[in-house]
Amino acid sequence: MASTATRRLRALVLGESAPSKGGVRPVSIIDIGSNSVRMVVFDGLQRSPQTLFNEKVMSGLGKGLGATGRMSDEAIESACAALRRYAAIIEDMNCDAVRAVATAAVRDAENGPDFIARVKDETGIDVQTLDGAQEAEYSALGVISGIPNADGIVGDLGGGSLELIRVSGGTLQERITLPIGPVRLMGEPGSDPAMRRKQIDRALKSVEWLRSYPALPFYIVGGAWRALARIHIQRSKHPLGILHQHEMLPEEVNKVYRLVRRIRPEELGRFENVPQRRVETLPAAARILDRAESIAGSSKVIVSALGLREGILYEQLDPSVQARDPLIAACRQIAGRTSRFGDHSEALMGWMDPLFESLGETAEDRRLRLATALMSDISWRGHPDFRAESAIYASLFGWFVGVDGPGRAAIGLALFVSYGAKQTEDLAQLAMQLLTDQQKSRALQVGYALRLANRLSAGTHSGLEDSQLTFRGTGLGLKMTPKSRVLYGESVERRLGDLAKACGLSALGVVY
Repeated sequence: MASTATRRLRALVLGESAPSKGGVRPVSIIDIGSNSVRMVVFDGLQRSPQTLFNEKVMSGLGKGLGATGRMSDEAIESACAALRRYAAIIEDMNCDAVRAVATAAVRDAENGPDFIARVKDETGIDVQTLDGAQEAEYSALGVISGIPNADGIVGDLGGGSLELIRVSGGTLQERITLPIGPVRLMGEPGSDPAMRRKQIDRALKSVEWLRSYPALPFYIVGGAWRALARIHIQRSKHPLGILHQHEMLPEEVNKVYRLVRRIRPEELGRFENVPQRRVETLPAAARILDRAESIAGSSKVIVSALGLREGILYEQLDPSVQARDPLIAACRQIAGRTSRFGDHSEALMGWMDPLFESLGETAEDRRLRLATALMSDISWRGHPDFRAESAIYASLFGWFVGVDGPGRAAIGLALFVSYGAKQTEDLAQLAMQLLTDQQKSRALQVGYALRLANRLSAGTHSGLEDSQLTFRGTGLGLKMTPKSRVLYGESVERRLGDLAKACGLSALGVVY
């Protein structure tokens, strides 16, 4: 007889979840791949979910599959042990729903159906085996969920296969699955590096449409390719070690390929955050990436931290929720948790709008300003001596998508100065390494505007509603109602001066 936990899991995977005890409940996605078995638990079905739990076990289900046609008993035992653990965690976390999928190894193995049946019997988890088209679709949706304006080719490299998908305008176009995952290639009979290179080239050159979109980005998904990006970040001494939307030029990809091809595996394992168990697959993974972006004629390679699992979650959202900006959605969640007197970002934005419209603000500038306004109260609970540091860390290294390194730096620098820190300090200098001179100036202007607004209003609406930034020639002043003039004091005057200076203007004080 099935246990209570097993019966409950069977209900969850069928969508018959138990009543919620209030609020959004966690959801679990399990991805049974050719190399790893991973479970991610998200904090709910929403546009910018946070990860509550993330674990993988390198079971190697695809290892040797090309030679035998079967998953090994050892790999199956490892995978089943991991899934029994995940089932217990799902029960303890009171997840709202469970979705489990299997990809190339289980799809192609002779004993794949037996494995699926065993998992159901032992854990209650109903595993869906994805075909190549489904796997490609979910991977591409994951990229779109984190990079909504993605326009190029998505490549998702698993242990057993490579999915290629053309994406543009939030839609999926051509797609194909190729049997050239590094774990599979290394298990082929008589396989050696030279033969693997020929197999990779043959498979990629067979995709006629791959050459049809030159000079577009190549978006990469998959653990092996992310490990290569980590190597690039460390070798290039990039100031921001964030993988999502990290970019590499084609020649940089080729350098990484030549590096991992020539050095010993133990040397590769010394790179930070490159798992030792991935090391043996990296030369094949690097070859696949180097040849794929070269044959496609890609302008650059862009890393996506989101892939198949996030695509499964994204697909379940209402279209109106999918259309939301993921960065702004995440910042609204932050505002809901941190604002002192409720989210007053709209009041802040309206108060700042005349200034930034006059400064020629672009749509992307305004988007980053809104994100900064939403996060403007993020550190008020912290120790006064470290509020600025906490704020810039939250921006530079926090879990956001929909924003690249310069965007993170612009938000972080603005928050840093809004909390009174100097732009000469180390963290500000780190952020400024990622910004052009124009981007630095705009970030400082936003920071000083928020510093003035929050001092004037003390984080409430009324001080902003009863005042207005105004221009007189080359001067910047504050127009205030008789009621609000009492709010103008020495600290407000000083902050108005800082803002005016950042904008190349003179401070006029209160104007009538």
